[in-house]
Amino acid sequence: MKKRGRFRGLILLPVLVLTPAGSKPLIASQDEGNRLREEQRATTETIRMIAIAVESYAVDENRYPGPTDGAVDIRFLKRHLVPQYLKTPDWDDGWSHALRFRSDESHYVIVSYGSDGIPDNEGWGDGAYDTDLLHREMCRGPIPGSRHDIVLMDGEFCQYPAALNE
Repeated sequence: MKKRGRFRGLILLPVLVLTPAGSKPLIASQDEGNRLREEQRATTETIRMIAIAVESYAVDENRYPGPTDGAVDIRFLKRHLVPQYLKTPDWDDGWSHALRFRSDESHYVIVSYGSDGIPDNEGWGDGAYDTDLLHREMCRGPIPGSRHDIVLMDGEFCQYPAALNE
């Protein structure tokens, strides 16, 4: 069993940071932290909404939309999901980056590249669809920060912002 320290949580206190005119403070503000969490929350909600539509499509069609030729822009799903499964879809993540989608018709992945817009694993969308390999390379559970990918695989988030669990 893992031993717990005597500190159970982090208490955020307002901090006044004095900086020379024209320069930025080195400490991120509480507002910026809240904004990042809001962008992460918006991203996970958008991915969840699209995943529900993908799952509904699979119930009716007995397969997921696809197959795709590697990882494609999420807008690939428009012809499969709109308007029957999604009325007013939002196709971008909380940072206004297009989400990515990959499917072999039996499995699927929806990915946001996080705040930096750069994939954690450059080659995830190449080659044959290998569920085990994708899971090993892309699924790390709760992760700190906002620059990492947010990954939903086969209806479950397998990599997601740790801040959303707080």
